[in-house]
Amino acid sequence: MGILSQVEFWDNRKLRQSATNQRDIWIHGTRIRVYDVPLGEPVDDVDLAIGRDDWRSWAWILQDVTGLDRTVRYSHAGKSTWGQMLSQ
Repeated sequence: MGILSQVEFWDNRKLRQSATNQRDIWIHGTRIRVYDVPLGEPVDDVDLAIGRDDWRSWAWILQDVTGLDRTVRYSHAGKSTWGQMLSQ
């Protein structure tokens, strides 16, 4: 959980300026190389977006983020951080 504190409109220029530090994290049992900003987004996905002049997105800035107190059933495919929450 967390508090949505701000919403920003990003284009590929802002994404290019922000995507600097890389690190490896484990997501769904798979080690993935990600950028610190935007947090958790795979380097390959961000690099594709940076290369597209038509790429636009909204960034949600969160504060006071904490873990959930229960397990959420989740399904995903591949190395993407995107997936689908499953109904209980």
